Amino acid sequence: MPVRISASELYQIQEEDLRNAIAKFREGALPPTFKDSTRFDLLVDGYRRFPPKAIIALAAQRPLGRVLSSSEFAGGESSTVFRLLVERGFEFATKLTNVAELDATFSVGRNKETEFVLIESRGPDRNTNYVAGLEAIIRGLADVDASINDIVIDSAESRELPIDQRRPKLRSQSFPLRLRAVSDLAALRRDITGAAAAAGRSPDATGAGNPTKRLRLVFTEPEDLELFRIATFLAQNRGVLVTKSKKFAFRARPPAPGGGQTDTRRAMEETDVTHIHYKMQLSLYDSLVAAHGPDKVSCEGATSSGRPADIIVSLPDGYELFEIKTALAPRDCVREALGQLLEYAYWPGSPDFNSLWIVGPSPIDSETQEHLDGLRERFGIPVGYRHQSVAALSS
Repeated sequence: MPVRISASELYQIQEEDLRNAIAKFREGALPPTFKDSTRFDLLVDGYRRFPPKAIIALAAQRPLGRVLSSSEFAGGESSTVFRLLVERGFEFATKLTNVAELDATFSVGRNKETEFVLIESRGPDRNTNYVAGLEAIIRGLADVDASINDIVIDSAESRELPIDQRRPKLRSQSFPLRLRAVSDLAALRRDITGAAAAAGRSPDATGAGNPTKRLRLVFTEPEDLELFRIATFLAQNRGVLVTKSKKFAFRARPPAPGGGQTDTRRAMEETDVTHIHYKMQLSLYDSLVAAHGPDKVSCEGATSSGRPADIIVSLPDGYELFEIKTALAPRDCVREALGQLLEYAYWPGSPDFNSLWIVGPSPIDSETQEHLDGLRERFGIPVGYRHQSVAALSS
């Protein structure tokens, strides 16, 4: 087993070594044992992306006398390599990720001073769901109790401008902005895009401006979560409106990794549900996979409305749809879930859903059961209730 390079040896690498390594990499140099990074990129000039471990390996040539192999040191968010990059004045970010099924890409990053979300700009053939993606990210940041401390236009064209000219001037909010304290997040998104159109432009620019520019949202959140976990959470699409119907296409999907570590949901009142939703989803997923197989079960798959459903099961004669709610009273679960189920099941272009299941943590009572029986008999809605206990999952 190869001997690992010590932290003190790695810390002999200086900023100039890293910049020289980046230049060599751009000219085609690549250590033979390295592949492209899987979770993170080294960011240069805010937008050029490089594999962090490969750059470190090349940068070791001067101080250590040789290029390192990939097995001699670890990468990852908590590694010496990433601490070194940050301390040498660089920043890194997660790989570009889509917000659920939207055509809207983003990444989450860190430098010596801040953590940030980069929302990539809209173009004729890229990020066409920019507005919906931005709103989903804002809602996701609110769900982890984040505060936005600054917003900067981060396009290549704007980088030579003074920082004050790159800041969208919001009309209704000031920084720091705790997102949970904002009563209308959709209005905040409109404020941001409207202000972005006027910011980051040369003094002689004409016209109304572009409201879908590349944005850097500088944020803090109280739990100090790992960036990859934040990115995974933001990618789930937090209930944002999508105006165009989408063709339904079933794709088997397991629960998002680590989703239960960060999940915060809004029910009838703003409530932290301490990971119960995710644990219920994971337990239900395991039960359905045991009954039907992993290729028949999809978590957070897009419906024809463009919004993701908690779980969809593909059956030979149609589909079953499951919406999970965490309210203790089954009646409240029904109230919260029913509108979503009807939208997912009957939006234009939807397939045949044979069963619509409301999933709650408590057994159903007789009156709520009678209510569901009435919906089936009077309106033909194939709705039912499933009890998914969380007692065994609370540890």
